[in-house]
Amino acid sequence: MAECELCGRKIKSGIETSFNGVLLEVCPVCAKSGKKVAKPKPTPMPRFRQPKVQTEEFVVSDYAQKIRCARQQKQIKQDKVAEILNEKSSVISAIESGKRKPNLKLAKKLERFFDISLIEVE
Repeated sequence: MAECELCGRKIKSGIETSFNGVLLEVCPVCAKSGKKVAKPKPTPMPRFRQPKVQTEEFVVSDYAQKIRCARQQKQIKQDKVAEILNEKSSVISAIESGKRKPNLKLAKKLERFFDISLIEVE
């Protein structure tokens, strides 16, 4: 059993209290006279994280042919594809003719709709 560092009473566990900047382990009665010091919470150990490998996605070079073939297999017109994907028909037409390369977001939409692979990871 420990003793109160202020009055000398026997205590099971002391309360860390500040008296004019001096820290003492005291009993509950003496702790009322001072300023109770909050014990700092233990800081959690940082978790080990695998470093992220920088991967770059890009649209394949034969995107126009793949999209055109997939659309023709489904027997859907460009206008209908544009409507379903919420895009302009001129955009779909330009992509199929190879005049315009789709951005990654549109390429992913086209991949899901036609069930084809348009994006490669480096």
